[in-house]
Amino acid sequence: MLYENPVSPVLHYLAFNVQNGGIMMMQQIAGTDHDVKVYTHYPDGSDENKITITPGDMVMLANLYRYIKENDIQDDFVNYCGGHEKRIHVSMADEQPRPVRHAGYLIVWLDSRDCWCIYDKRGDKVREPYWATVYEAQQAIDSGEAL
Repeated sequence: MLYENPVSPVLHYLAFNVQNGGIMMMQQIAGTDHDVKVYTHYPDGSDENKITITPGDMVMLANLYRYIKENDIQDDFVNYCGGHEKRIHVSMADEQPRPVRHAGYLIVWLDSRDCWCIYDKRGDKVREPYWATVYEAQQAIDSGEAL
């Protein structure tokens, strides 16, 4: 349900009943490109699970949801009974993920190994192990583990 807050007409809300008796609220300042505040409100007046989602992340979440549903991919949160098991590592256009630059290194997806690999400034592959996520590869660079 979308409604304007009578106390503050510059805020818009989405509200959803949740199984534990609370109401999940999504709040955004009227207009576009504002953060979305998400929390669960309970009848006793308490609020829990407060998070803020940036506009870019909100768009990414909507695209990920659409991608999972359209491709009937099994996912524990979105599509539990989906017919296809698949790791979500591809872009929404089903292309190979783009390389990422971090601290002078290049992090590249290797389809043949189903993982991320780090290349140094000379273009030489850094030693194994390979990483499941870009974040793990970035942490390995920052900690010196990958070097």
